[in-house]
Amino acid sequence: MPQPSDGTIEVVEHSVRRITIQVDAPFEEFRSRYEEAVPAFQAERFASLVEARASWQDVLDATADNAPRDFIIYWSGDFTELMRLAGDRGRCVEYLMGNHTIAQRMYRYNPAILLYAPLRTAIVEDADGNTWFTLDQPSSCFGSFNTPQVTKVGLELDHKVAALLVHLGLRVPEELAYSLAARAGRLRALPWSRSRICCRWIRPAPAQSLSPGRQRCAVRGRSRTAAIAQLTTRGAGAGVPADAAELADQRPARLHDDEG
Repeated sequence: MPQPSDGTIEVVEHSVRRITIQVDAPFEEFRSRYEEAVPAFQAERFASLVEARASWQDVLDATADNAPRDFIIYWSGDFTELMRLAGDRGRCVEYLMGNHTIAQRMYRYNPAILLYAPLRTAIVEDADGNTWFTLDQPSSCFGSFNTPQVTKVGLELDHKVAALLVHLGLRVPEELAYSLAARAGRLRALPWSRSRICCRWIRPAPAQSLSPGRQRCAVRGRSRTAAIAQLTTRGAGAGVPADAAELADQRPARLHDDEG
C-alpha cells in the first residue's frame, strides 16, 4: 500500500549531450532514407497482442520483425508549414524513435525512464539549405537515473544509434564510436575528462603464450576523434568495427553539452 504523500520534490541536475551531424543529401532524400531504415510502429499488431494477453516472447518476436535495425518510429511531426505562416525559413521534422523491448529492461528499475524513451530525433534543413540529423546521446540521458542497470542499457543504445548512423551513411561522432568499440569487446573504457581519454586496448593472446597477452594503451593530450579513429582502425582485424574511423573526416558534426 503506498505511503501518504509528504510533498517530496526531487530535482536532478545533469548534462545532456546533443549530437548534430551534417548530412550529404537533400532534406527529402535523407528523410526517406531514415524512415525506410526505421519503420513506423505497427500499432494494430501490438494492440492485438495486448488484447490477447500474449506472452512477452511474442512481443519480442513482433518487435524484432518491426525493428530490423533495432529502432521503431512511434510518432513524427512536421511543423514546417505552420512555422512558415510566421515567415520562418528552414524545415524540420521530428520523431520519437525507440524500441519498447529495450526500454522495458530499464522500466523494471524505474518507470520514469519513459521520460527519455523513445528517443527524440530530428531532421533539419537550415536557412542555407544544409541538412542535419540531430538527437541527444542516449547514455547522457539515462545515466541521470543513477541506476547501474539503466546506465548499462543507455550505453547499449549509444552502440545501436552508432550502428544506425553507419547504415544511414553518416559520420559516427567520437562519443558514440567509443561506445561502439567498447561494445565490440575489445575496448574497455576508464574514467576520462573532456580533454583526456584513458583506455585499455585488449589484444587476443597468442596461442603459445602463457600470459594473457594484453597490450595497454593510454591516449592522453590528443583529441578524442583521433584516439577513437586509431583504436577502431587497429581493432578492425580483430573484431572491432572500423566504421567510425572510416567516416571520421567525411562530414562535420556539432556536439553540445546542455545542462538539463
